[in-house]
Amino acid sequence: MSDEVQLKINDKNGAFYIEVNGKQESLMTFVFAGEDKIIIDHTEVNSGNEGKGFGK
Repeated sequence: MSDEVQLKINDKNGAFYIEVNGKQESLMTFVFAGEDKIIIDHTEVNSGNEGKGFGK
């Protein structure tokens, strides 16, 4: 079981997510706002994962 944070980047946005046993359990999406800033526009943690630190 791995719960390492993964990163996916597209042209103008990206996402950090955690997969456990092949299932995405948390997600934070963002858009780039210049060379040194991002804007976080969405976060979610699947039920059952509260208190595990996935949203930190």
